[in-house]
Amino acid sequence: MPASMKADAIIVPPPSGGDDSAMLDELIASANNGERPIYFPVGIWRASNLNRAAARVVIEGEPGAWITSVDNPNPGRLTQVLTLGSGSRVSTIGIDGNIAGHAQPMSFVAGIWVRGGDVRLDHVVVRNCSSQGIAAQNVADLAIQAGEIDNTSHNSIWVNGCPRTKVLGCTIGRCGFSNIFILNSPASLIYDNVIGPSGPVGAGIYPQGSRNLIIRANVIRRARGGIEAWTPFADSPEHARALMEQASGMVIDGNDVSENYNGGISVSSNGAVIRGNRIAKNGHGGVNSQTLVTEPGIKLDTRYPGSGYQVGDILTLVGGEGEPARVMVCMVWDGGRLFNTVGTDVAIYPVSMGDYEVPPRNPVEVTGGHGAGARMIYTNEGAPGMRYSQNYKWTFGLATVGPMRGALIEKNKIRRNLGAGIVFHEIGPNFLGKASETRIRKNVIRRNQFSVKGKTGNKPFDDVWPASNIFTGNKGYP
Repeated sequence: MPASMKADAIIVPPPSGGDDSAMLDELIASANNGERPIYFPVGIWRASNLNRAAARVVIEGEPGAWITSVDNPNPGRLTQVLTLGSGSRVSTIGIDGNIAGHAQPMSFVAGIWVRGGDVRLDHVVVRNCSSQGIAAQNVADLAIQAGEIDNTSHNSIWVNGCPRTKVLGCTIGRCGFSNIFILNSPASLIYDNVIGPSGPVGAGIYPQGSRNLIIRANVIRRARGGIEAWTPFADSPEHARALMEQASGMVIDGNDVSENYNGGISVSSNGAVIRGNRIAKNGHGGVNSQTLVTEPGIKLDTRYPGSGYQVGDILTLVGGEGEPARVMVCMVWDGGRLFNTVGTDVAIYPVSMGDYEVPPRNPVEVTGGHGAGARMIYTNEGAPGMRYSQNYKWTFGLATVGPMRGALIEKNKIRRNLGAGIVFHEIGPNFLGKASETRIRKNVIRRNQFSVKGKTGNKPFDDVWPASNIFTGNKGYP
């Protein structure tokens, strides 16, 4: 037990080999609302729905201490491994959602659900969750530091209405949607994280409505978009302006946003400061939703949506030589189909990429679950078949969306993007005009497919650029 641990700490007994939920809940209740810390030595405990009363808890573990989810008695419904109340402190422990080990249909298992303010997670690992990794709503002062969140079928971190959230020094990997989805959480800080890959319809960092948010010194790779700081779609020009003001004052500086499939950074935030970022080699994915497959990854071949499937079904890929890959059904449409329209290619999530000597050939048939007829696209090293297809129309290094006002775009290095280095464009008829009253200076825009595009898509931007910007080697104008 660490020397820093209080003498009256509760030492967790060894795992029983079965369901330890009741035993662990009894320990939490005996800890007097966190007055006595709970210490986990090395071991793997199997439990779910711990601390449903959302009491304050103080948990510390040894490296190698894990809580692994057991089957939820209510399949198909949301559950979580651990709930945290106000003032909780958790450090050096792993939470495993056991995405590959649940009976069908699977539950949606979140790793940690935060239900109180002033919660700190330090050196916590969350992985293999069939829902969110870490989730919080309507709480303040959440801090997630030096953690690792990987392999979640929804968002790695999801926070909504959580002012002064801090995500610091984390490694945030594979997910079905966005790695960090932060909504309506002003004065928050996302700093010094390594992020990606995201899901094919998500982003590395996806903020909305979070005034004075700071995104600084992060490395983002293999997301659909590195940082997608868009406002929600508006139903009128007045609504659009109000939404952009709600997200105003954002600072995006010193990030390395490279090798993302559709674009690097996109922003619709009044008064945004976009400074000193490296934005390079983005846009190689295009926007062909028929082949949106993160490499390595598995996605539905939308020509074969099948029918009769249910949420929570586990499907096994057919063919190839070796241990087969498996996917989980996260969403279905009418008749149990796994696809509806372009932009909703989110029905399945890889449970396991398998271990192949010879990968299956695309499109890959599947077995299992309640339905039939679906086929998948499998991409991995050595796998034959389709990849992302290039489409330069909406790929970019940096994009500003709508009538963004009062922004500063300065000292960014925007290089080798398969699309425009900078693009100004609108979304729909209610965003009237390109960025205005924006200072654009001292940027290096070099060797991109185009240098700068206006809102009309294929025509050059028609303003006079300050001489402090450097344009060299771009294939298109100027």
